[in-house]
Amino acid sequence: FTEEKITKDKLLKILEAGRWAPSRINIQPWHFILVDDKKKIKQLISEANYGDFHEPPSAIIALVLRTKCLTEIRNELKGRDYLLENYMCIAMAGLQMVLEAHFLGISSSFLTIDGGSKKMLGLSKEDFLPLILALGYEKKWAFQKGRFRKPLMDIVSHNLLDNNGF
Repeated sequence: FTEEKITKDKLLKILEAGRWAPSRINIQPWHFILVDDKKKIKQLISEANYGDFHEPPSAIIALVLRTKCLTEIRNELKGRDYLLENYMCIAMAGLQMVLEAHFLGISSSFLTIDGGSKKMLGLSKEDFLPLILALGYEKKWAFQKGRFRKPLMDIVSHNLLDNNGF
């Protein structure tokens, strides 16, 4: 990432995109914490899996799964895996933010956290921090790990699993 700051207007657009993400029964189990303090960013990155950046991002959005939403949705799902449902909602909000960031010319990276970041961000023991989203402007000519995808025919079946011929 470069050292260029992301404007407040662009950060609000990214957060707004997350706010409008779809969620199961419209429970919206998320809370977003915008982190732009350099010291906190460095600490979050140091606790992240695969967070090796040449330069730290300009901002991080922590996507928090609120415990109080878990109890609200538990009764509605009647025995289904309500935690998984909520994680999917968090992922949808994160994806919306990534797409908006890309549209605004901002690079992003999803990271997961191992350490004690919950306390640093003021979360309760019951809240979950499944994802953080690093945001910044891509540094020209910086080393990029190669990105590849499996061929489409290797991951698509027609009507039945492993039935090729699409």
